[in-house]
Amino acid sequence: MSTNIFMDFVKAGFKPVELSLIANKENLFLEKDVYIDDELVESGRSHSLTRGFITALQAVCSQLSIGAFNNVVSMPGMATHVISGLPDLHIWDYGVTYTGGSTVRQLVVQIDGTGTPDTFKWYYGDQVGYPPPSWNATGVAITGDIQYLGNGIKIIFSNTTGHVLGGYQRIYTSGGSIMPSTVFNFIPHSSYPYETGLIFDASAQAVHLFEHYPISRILNGTGNGQLQYAGLSVTPPAVDATSSQITITRSASNGSGSPVTVNGFVLFAPRNQGNSWSGYDVMARDVFSSSKVVNAGSTITVNSRIKTSLGASGGFVRQFMDLLYRQAGYTSYGALDISNTSRIESYDYRVFNPLSIVPYGNTYGWNPNTGLVVGTDPTAVSMTDIALKSIIPHGSGAGQLRWFGTIVDPPYYDLMAKTVKFDMYAAFKNDSGGAITVKEIGWYGTHAYPAYAYLLARMVNANGYVTVNNGDGLIVKLTIGIQL
Repeated sequence: MSTNIFMDFVKAGFKPVELSLIANKENLFLEKDVYIDDELVESGRSHSLTRGFITALQAVCSQLSIGAFNNVVSMPGMATHVISGLPDLHIWDYGVTYTGGSTVRQLVVQIDGTGTPDTFKWYYGDQVGYPPPSWNATGVAITGDIQYLGNGIKIIFSNTTGHVLGGYQRIYTSGGSIMPSTVFNFIPHSSYPYETGLIFDASAQAVHLFEHYPISRILNGTGNGQLQYAGLSVTPPAVDATSSQITITRSASNGSGSPVTVNGFVLFAPRNQGNSWSGYDVMARDVFSSSKVVNAGSTITVNSRIKTSLGASGGFVRQFMDLLYRQAGYTSYGALDISNTSRIESYDYRVFNPLSIVPYGNTYGWNPNTGLVVGTDPTAVSMTDIALKSIIPHGSGAGQLRWFGTIVDPPYYDLMAKTVKFDMYAAFKNDSGGAITVKEIGWYGTHAYPAYAYLLARMVNANGYVTVNNGDGLIVKLTIGIQL
């Protein structure tokens, strides 16, 4: 974890600056409007972005291929994810250690004992169908923390007791190297238009940090308990002085002939839009304050807004939402780079990249205008900022700091605090011959090439300015995460 390396720099005499942008609080959160026909029936803050959003953001920041445990979107003639009496099982799916290979396999987790705590058995292998031919392990006590099943697969239960004996989940999975090319894409795959995107859910179960699948998804159709899904739209960012937001909208009509109860929705995104065997992940989930009954012939509509708002010391700025929109809408869209030039680019796996070197080809080499950067102007942050007000140049001349690049670390979690986070950090050294005072800090990311850098977040240090004397170092850490 970055904390150890961060402290190594501190012990070596580097002055520390620590900043945080924690989603679901003031910096990044969800809002929604819910309509039945034309009547607004609920509005306001939604419950939560989830672990999937942060691990996806870390993946595109770190530029790592994900050796991922992937829920399979569709298999001919098969239900690819079955939840039967076990709704509180979740997957911790930061899959860099996944070793299950690319073959489609089946994971089954089933409650085999009730008590304090309950116990489960599990199977993972090539045999599909239920029940499985054998069990890898039985009588495993539920701990309430992450539990490792091998092949890099990790699970967690919301509760340690109260499960139904025999309740199970079956998940068809695949593996392999998945680049985070469209991990924020909410536009459903053309082959599976109602499998991903904004999915209506019948479950009123509390949101869990590690949501990985709609607990009780309402299927598309006219059968009992089903709704007929309309297409999904993602609107470009709406921006004012202190906030920016994109809106994901979907409607569904009831042609079943009987009332259908909706208790919430899930933002469910494929990891790779172009791959028909793609994995997917829950980016956010909301439980309504009360059940919404969609009568026969009526239509439910949800406008789900991903919104960023500035705090006292700053936060995400509009370019973060511009680049998120490129991914979420699977589209080309213009954003202002740090030179105040509009760059119209399409979705790309290098969106938000804070690294100083492009992983593929290294065409542009070392670039100190990406990653965490520092400056000297304490002017208050505006949502429309496009660069630091007065960046400190890289070098050893007067007024300069030597910049040693930005590192992005894997996600980590704290169940007690209900948080998932990751750290990025950058080190600087003052060999200028004089003292330099740091008053602003920014996150510069690239989309495809470091030639086009975008200001994604800007902060004026709320803990006071930091003076770096000649010969001294500075270590800056930015923690990005979510908290339920």
